Amino acid sequence: MLWQTKRPSNLSYKTSFARWCLSGWSLDQLCGAAVELGLDAIDLVGPEDWHVLKKHGLDSSMCNGAELNLVDGFIHPEYHSALHARYSEMIPRVAKAGYKRLICFAGNRRGMSEEVGMANALEGLRPM
Repeated sequence: MLWQTKRPSNLSYKTSFARWCLSGWSLDQLCGAAVELGLDAIDLVGPEDWHVLKKHGLDSSMCNGAELNLVDGFIHPEYHSALHARYSEMIPRVAKAGYKRLICFAGNRRGMSEEVGMANALEGLRPM
């Protein structure tokens, strides 16, 4: 057996792991391992793979798919329009699929002060 430990069934919290940590495994393999371990979800799964999670009875604890990338996010006003369009399309898809969380990245500061970054992020997120 690959796994030596299984999650106790009396825990009051849910457990998951991030998909990218095991990038050498197929999602189907990851789901099988998660089920065997008694986990509840896998993090950072996008809409093209939600059917695999559902096949295994798993949740996507944090969906992805609306972000541009890790470094260009809501602290950069030049990306607000593109991010609004992507998140406006993705939020209903996440909800329709029965999921509750969608990751959002601030982006890299690239020398920007924390104060300016926070103000830019608030400006960008407020319409959402």
